Amino acid sequence: MSVYMISPKRALPIGLITVFALASCSAPRLPIEITGVTSSQPPVVGKLVNLFIEVRSIGDEPNVRISLSLPPTIYSPEEEMIWQLDLSDDDPITLSTEICVLEEGTWFVDVGIASYFDDGEFKYGDLSAIGVVSSENSAQLLLEKDITFNQAEQTQNAPKVPARVNPSDCVKP
Repeated sequence: MSVYMISPKRALPIGLITVFALASCSAPRLPIEITGVTSSQPPVVGKLVNLFIEVRSIGDEPNVRISLSLPPTIYSPEEEMIWQLDLSDDDPITLSTEICVLEEGTWFVDVGIASYFDDGEFKYGDLSAIGVVSSENSAQLLLEKDITFNQAEQTQNAPKVPARVNPSDCVKP
């Protein structure tokens, strides 16, 4: 075992080493991500609207699978919401599906993004949430970074009976 002594004149201050170590240990960014979410109309309770999800890659990314998982309070006439596609470097793609909010409140839609090797083996992926805040008269969509979790708590603690519809009652606006 070798032991080396560092001269105080040549030693770096501990604070500088700590800052450098923390700056170089930031979380890595995934090469695929959800960059936007919109709808054809506000997704108010009982209205069938198109939900658009924009995804992007920071490099060419073949064999990407995107899946949408809806809570029981949001209906879609499409049975399976899984898209298989190739993404090109910084060329966003917009996916679309129809949804109808069945009950007033704040609901979370899970969006899974995964990339696979050519042999089908999982490479990397991420799970994000879209917030759907809906009532009979107004609605909004939120990306995960914009969701405040007290919105869901307000839905659970709301004193009134929320507006509800059956999937067969959903109409196009």
